[in-house]
Amino acid sequence: MKMTVVNINMTEIIVPFIEKGEWVACEGRDYTVFAEVDDIGFIDQNGRIALYGTWGNESVMSIGDKGWQFADECRKATEDERYWEERRRIFAARGRRNNEFHPGDFVSNDKRVLTVQHQDSETGLVSVLVNNSDERFQIDPKELEIYFFAEDMAG
Repeated sequence: MKMTVVNINMTEIIVPFIEKGEWVACEGRDYTVFAEVDDIGFIDQNGRIALYGTWGNESVMSIGDKGWQFADECRKATEDERYWEERRRIFAARGRRNNEFHPGDFVSNDKRVLTVQHQDSETGLVSVLVNNSDERFQIDPKELEIYFFAEDMAG
């Protein structure tokens, strides 16, 4: 009986826990950055997976910085985290701080359409006017959903 010994090299199959288009959160010691995954890279030397995206958080005035983060240092972002990061990026795209409203912005409090009159610089409260009404009130900016910014209005 003849016997043959053959070495077979097995390649390790690496499957990322995240897919392109999903949101992730990478936590550092004193911060958390968020990104929508644009690309996934496999680093051959040590079998690590890297995620590419535009990384931003609450303290960043711009939309964020493009770059890579290792997947083993990240987790899937919660729906709440994703909502607040997407909202922050909408304001950043206009050159505004998060929840910074200007007079003339059209917003909603999920009940009525409102026009921003003023935002108090100390408290952050927003004075709004109910459209097609004389009613005015103050509201926390986190309670408002932007419809469109004053600078986007035609005319």
